[in-house]
Amino acid sequence: MLPAGRRPDDRGTGITIEPRDDLGFAAVVARKGRAEELRKTLFSGHAVEAPVRPALARGRELDLVWNGPERWLAISSDRAIAARLSGELGRLAAICDQSDALAILRIAGPKARAVLAKGCPIDLHPRAFRPGDAALTAIAHVGLHLWQVDEAPTFELAIPSSMAGSFARWLSASMSEFGAKPLEGEKSL
Repeated sequence: MLPAGRRPDDRGTGITIEPRDDLGFAAVVARKGRAEELRKTLFSGHAVEAPVRPALARGRELDLVWNGPERWLAISSDRAIAARLSGELGRLAAICDQSDALAILRIAGPKARAVLAKGCPIDLHPRAFRPGDAALTAIAHVGLHLWQVDEAPTFELAIPSSMAGSFARWLSASMSEFGAKPLEGEKSL
């Protein structure tokens, strides 16, 4: 998990950073030949349409981010989402709890795109990467999952917990151009 650090844009830097410690995550992988039934079950039970391309889909109490063909990252305010989905979808999908394996970081504000673009090899320009888009990519040699939440712009990144400290050091250095203070506690991330 990411510790408390510099959260609000208190110096007019155009960047806010917020760890999403309040969420639960589960990898959802459709069983062979069951993807369509799984999609229908997710829609009827959670009002979420499982994306078939790199995208974010919002639902009732559950969001899905495309994680490959017939694979998704389920995100919920319910930290026990993996157990719940296993009970609901076990015959249709393999479910793996990722709540402790991932650190989710929200980066927002007018300078967020510029900060991320310093290390991200994909085109984050608003014409190429829009709200609802997602990508499996790397930033500063850290493999991660990135999606855009809104036009503010707000991005969320799913980073392996074991790499969060390294990513925080890169992020602090990248934000310094805009006058941002280093993230507090970054060495313990």
